[in-house]
Amino acid sequence: MHIKSMVVDGFKSYAQRTEINGFDPLFNAITGLNGSGKSNILDSICFLLGITNLSHVRATNLQELVYKNGQAGVTKATVSITFDNMDKKQSPLGYEQYDEITITRQVINRNSIISCDEITITRQVMNRNSIISYDQITITRQVVLMNRNSNISCDEITITRQVVLMNRNSIISCDEITINRQVVLMNRNSIISCDEITITRQVVLMNRNSIISCDEITITRQVVLMNRNSIISCDEITITRQVVLMNRNSIISCDEITITRQVVLMNRNSIISCDEITITRQVVLMNRNSNISCDEITITRQVVLMNRNSIISCDEITITRQVMKRNSIISCDEITITRQVVLMNRNSIISCDEITINRQVVLMNRNSIISCDEITITRQVVLMNRNSIISCDEITVTRQVVLLNRNSIISCDEITINRQVVLMNRNSVISCDEITVTRQVVLINRNSIISCDEITITRQVVLMNRNSIISCDEITINRQVVLMNRNSIISCDQITITRQVVLMNRNLIISYDQITITRQVVLMNRNSIISCDEITITGQVMNRNSIISYDQITITRQVVLMNRNSNISCDEITITRQVVLMNRNSIISCDEITINRQVVLMNRNSIISCDEITITRQVVLMNRNSIISCDEITITRQVVLMNRNSIISCDEITITRQVVLMNRNSIISCDEITITRHVMKRNSIISCDEITITRQVVLMNRNSIISCDEITINRQVVLMNRYSIISCDEITITRQVLLMNRNSIISCDEITITRQVVLMNRNSIISCDEITITRQVVLMNRNSIISCDEITINRQVVLMNRSSIISCDEITITRYVVLMNRNSIISCDEITITRQVVIMNRN
Repeated sequence: MHIKSMVVDGFKSYAQRTEINGFDPLFNAITGLNGSGKSNILDSICFLLGITNLSHVRATNLQELVYKNGQAGVTKATVSITFDNMDKKQSPLGYEQYDEITITRQVINRNSIISCDEITITRQVMNRNSIISYDQITITRQVVLMNRNSNISCDEITITRQVVLMNRNSIISCDEITINRQVVLMNRNSIISCDEITITRQVVLMNRNSIISCDEITITRQVVLMNRNSIISCDEITITRQVVLMNRNSIISCDEITITRQVVLMNRNSIISCDEITITRQVVLMNRNSNISCDEITITRQVVLMNRNSIISCDEITITRQVMKRNSIISCDEITITRQVVLMNRNSIISCDEITINRQVVLMNRNSIISCDEITITRQVVLMNRNSIISCDEITVTRQVVLLNRNSIISCDEITINRQVVLMNRNSVISCDEITVTRQVVLINRNSIISCDEITITRQVVLMNRNSIISCDEITINRQVVLMNRNSIISCDQITITRQVVLMNRNLIISYDQITITRQVVLMNRNSIISCDEITITGQVMNRNSIISYDQITITRQVVLMNRNSNISCDEITITRQVVLMNRNSIISCDEITINRQVVLMNRNSIISCDEITITRQVVLMNRNSIISCDEITITRQVVLMNRNSIISCDEITITRQVVLMNRNSIISCDEITITRHVMKRNSIISCDEITITRQVVLMNRNSIISCDEITINRQVVLMNRYSIISCDEITITRQVLLMNRNSIISCDEITITRQVVLMNRNSIISCDEITITRQVVLMNRNSIISCDEITINRQVVLMNRSSIISCDEITITRYVVLMNRNSIISCDEITITRQVVIMNRN
């Protein structure tokens, strides 16, 4: 099979139709003067055969291939090649009966061509200049095509649920492929040739020039390919659930390997030679030049190796779940370290014999000394104190023990504290004998009185009230019970309140008999009236001024209501699993619909009228003036209402754990406030002294002013304000700091910002000296200026700014560096940018 003739019309220098004949089957030569168009003949052949890198044809986009030297009427470029198909041994499968085969490719300036048969394309399809030729394709639910000049040729492909195609000139040729649930293709010039591949759930392809050749591979759930020039050759490999390949020049040769659930390979020049290894559940390899030689090792569940020059010599060791060390030396025999063990201390000394440390052990202290014999610390033990002393004999501290106090003294004998015990008091003294406090007990109250006989408080009991009186006999309060009311009276007999019950109302009256309130019920309403018979309300309900009259309603699992002036009238509705409604006046009319798992509706002017709809898990309603009329709906778990025009004036208030304030025009004036966990405000004014803001503090205000001294802000601090001013001295902001402000000014000295720092501001100015910003630093600002000296920015640095200027000296930016800016200028000296560098900018 060879080229017989070709026709070029409107391609590059060929303004008019040009036909070329007389090709030899074996050898051809093109001759002519300079500028006569010799190279354009070869470029047209490359264009028709689907070249991925347009730089090889001296173009940056397909529109540049259209003739545009001033001649009117030329708006498209067409290339046709006729192949001689007389040799039936070389004929393509299915085309043996033809003597000639003609292939035509056309570019129409600023227009897209979609040729398809039996295609179902539904919900939010947004293409730009893309050519899609396919047969029997089903693309459903939130399919967003934002590619430029992408070619997809496929047969019998099923692409479902949140498929995002943002590639440039990518070629995907495949047969019988099933790509579903959050498939993101953001590659440049990537080639994927495969047979019988199943790629499911959150597949992200962000590689450059990566080649994946495989047979019978199953890649499922959150597969992220962000490598450069990586080669994966494998047979019969099963990679499942959140597999992230972000290595540089890594070689993995293996036989019969099972890598499952959140496997992250982020090493540089790492060599892994192994036989019969099972690596399961969140295995993260982020070391430099590390050698792991092992036989019969089992590494399971969230194992994170982020050390530098660490030495691990061991025999018969089982290391499981989130192990993170730096320059640490561990010499041990018969040690079992399991489930989310994080060692991030500085100058810490651990001397121990026969210790079992398992399940989410976090050591983040400075200069802490732990000397112990026969101690068992298990399940989510977090030590974040300063200069804390723990002297104990025969203590069992188990499951999520968090010590965040200052100058706290705990003297105890024969105490069993287990499962999520949080002590966040100041100068608190706890002296007790033979006490059993189990599973997530949080004591954050001031002057609270608890008089009780034979009470068992178990599993996440949070007492954060002021002057509250609880008189009860034979009451069982268990599993995440949160009481945050003011002057609330609860009189009850034989009541069972179980699993994450949060009462945050003001002046509400609840009269009931034989009620069961279970699993994450949050009441944050003002003057709300709930009249119901035989109701089961579950999963974080947080309404404002809403009137809900219903019979036999089940509301469960992460329902978020963020609407303005919305009316919901429904009977027997089931809405489950991550449904997000962010529309403006949207209309959806449907019958017998099942919408489940991460459904996001962000339309404008949409209306939803439906019967027998099933929308499941994580329902978020952020609409304006939306109308939802439906029958038989079930809205489940985590209902959040983020209304406007609320006023809260208070003195000596304690607001803790999952407080979400996203109102407009809210005023909070207070003294001696402790705001902890999930605080989210807009247009709020907070003037305070000696404030402790801890754990998941989210600031999403507009025009907010925060002036403070001696503030400790730690764990998941999110700053998303507009025009916010933060002037502070000696601030420690740690763990998940998000800066998403517009025109914000941050002037600070000696600041330590660590872990998950996100900068998404517009026109923000950050002037700082001796700043350490580490782990997951995201820069998404517009026109931001960062001038700094001796800054260390490492681990997950994302630069998504527009026209941003970064001038720096001696900066080290490492791990997860993503550059997605437009027209950005980076002038720097002695910069080291390593690991996971993704450049998605224009110009």
